[in-house]
Amino acid sequence: MLQRTREEDIHIHIPEDVVVTKKLNGKLKDSKVVNIDSIPCDHYVADIGPKTIMRYIEHMISPRTVIWSGPMGVFEIDEFASGTIGVAQALAESDGVTIIGGGSTAYAVEAMGFGDRFSHVSTGGGAMLDFLGGKDLPGIIGLPEKR
Repeated sequence: MLQRTREEDIHIHIPEDVVVTKKLNGKLKDSKVVNIDSIPCDHYVADIGPKTIMRYIEHMISPRTVIWSGPMGVFEIDEFASGTIGVAQALAESDGVTIIGGGSTAYAVEAMGFGDRFSHVSTGGGAMLDFLGGKDLPGIIGLPEKR
């Protein structure tokens, strides 16, 4: 996959910093921002960090197509929703093709009032990624071929 991304000038972005916490209770005093290579073993990754949010937003300003599958963090807890909110706002304002995949991501963008601002929203994130990867989808295979 990485070879194909290089050949076709496709960019996959991974976080450089994340918000970690010992307990997913939504208390910011229990959380901290760390570099991606410094995640403590006894912590959960609850969101992407502020550097990553800014970098992701910068990358979303001018691309032709962005495919987003999965929330950036535990968006159901307000204290860990910054990444998902930042990415959703940036994509909602993008002029490119924006494809959202996954039930949680679809729910998040709808709850934020951005649901109608994307090119396509699929609640089947795994199926969407399989389709984009060229795999056969059982529901499509079962359809009769139009002649």
